[in-house]
Amino acid sequence: MTAKSLIVLTRSPNKAFETRVIKAALKKCIKTYVLHPSEVDLPLEAFLDQNKDLPAPRETYLWNRVSGTSYDDYDQLISLSWQQLGAHLLNCPNIHLNYRDKYRQYLHLKFAGLPVVRTHYCQSGNIDLIDHDGPYVVKTLRGIKGKGVIKVETREALQDFITLSNSIGDNRFIIQKYIPYERELRFLMHQGKILRSFEKSKKTSKWKHNLENSTWEEFNGLTPGMQEIVSKIDYLEKKFFYAIDLICENNYLYVLEVNICPGLEGPESLGDMNILEEVFNFI
Repeated sequence: MTAKSLIVLTRSPNKAFETRVIKAALKKCIKTYVLHPSEVDLPLEAFLDQNKDLPAPRETYLWNRVSGTSYDDYDQLISLSWQQLGAHLLNCPNIHLNYRDKYRQYLHLKFAGLPVVRTHYCQSGNIDLIDHDGPYVVKTLRGIKGKGVIKVETREALQDFITLSNSIGDNRFIIQKYIPYERELRFLMHQGKILRSFEKSKKTSKWKHNLENSTWEEFNGLTPGMQEIVSKIDYLEKKFFYAIDLICENNYLYVLEVNICPGLEGPESLGDMNILEEVFNFI
């Protein structure tokens, strides 16, 4: 690769994030272009012929930062097209396939022997195979920052929810046992190494640990059990920059989520920290 150019593919309207990406990359002499998938037409060769300001694919890194907030996978076609023209993808195409849908991620991690919360995907509406009586956590197959996640207290309420979902023809959700954990651990990972680790504690009476309802602080209590889980997840496939969220119930660790497009607001709220500059040190 003769030059360092970076294309960041993102569906997020977060202008502050885009500005931070460009500034952090420039400090490392990386020219950056932020594109929304809707701005790119295929075939890519014709699109690039009309957009001469974009770098040649063979001189380009492409970072797909499109999170799973919708069921539109057009970004995958764009990434694959750029790769076929010679660009270097910071995450290989199957990364998003393995982790974007929550049930597929569950199967991927379970097959690898990782400790995951037992998960059901009841397309038929039959909840008899669920062997506990609640409370439950119901999650849409895709979503971020706690969106599309609700708590259902009883079996009867769960059946009512499924009946309602059947009536509108959308059963794209998973069901898990509710685990009343008090803290959540996040490991920011970069190419197999722990870049930073944090503890998220609830700051309200609400049960969610999303950004609005939790307090972040640095975590320095890595145990052998945590390190084993982190290493196993890293071993599954090459991943550029991602997060591993762990929770604990009765001293037993579970993988809550592997997030391929982690947000930076929580970690950077701690003060003098620029995660993106640390990430771009390795490009």
